[in-house]
Amino acid sequence: MLLKKKTKMRGQYQIYKGTGALQASLISYNQKEHKTGAIYLEAANCKDKKNRTYDWANKIKFALGNGDLTQIFDMVAKGTPAEVKMFHVQGGASAAKDQPGKRLVLKPGEGQYKGTWLFYFDDQTIDTKVMVSMTAGEFKIFLKLIEASLPSIYGFDSYGSYGAAVLIADE
Repeated sequence: MLLKKKTKMRGQYQIYKGTGALQASLISYNQKEHKTGAIYLEAANCKDKKNRTYDWANKIKFALGNGDLTQIFDMVAKGTPAEVKMFHVQGGASAAKDQPGKRLVLKPGEGQYKGTWLFYFDDQTIDTKVMVSMTAGEFKIFLKLIEASLPSIYGFDSYGSYGAAVLIADE
């Protein structure tokens, strides 16, 4: 899911590491356009580990839409951590195969890093790569926040949504 115009976002979950930083926000369902929301990710490389400054001017933006969230929850449901790969291009799946795009790979840690997660971002359109690690606890919070956001992403939390309007009209 690529964002084309300014979208209202709510909340923010932030992770700052020595290699990079990740900020996750909620994009709610757009009632006016009947458009599903997403989890909006922004990732930036660390410029200075000592002072923890990040290159937000060259950040990578990636919106986790329905298909991406489904992939993540399918992997979690299997009970065995596994790599999840996502790729977005302008125009979606129907766009040209060789068109540059954005890739996000979630990879479980191995060996002494078992339980951790690595988020590999690669934006071919601006030739930038970012890697951010998450502890097991940080990843669990990330998943719980996504799970709690689902009603807002799909518009089930909105009074006045189509379903609520039908129920009220039928009373």
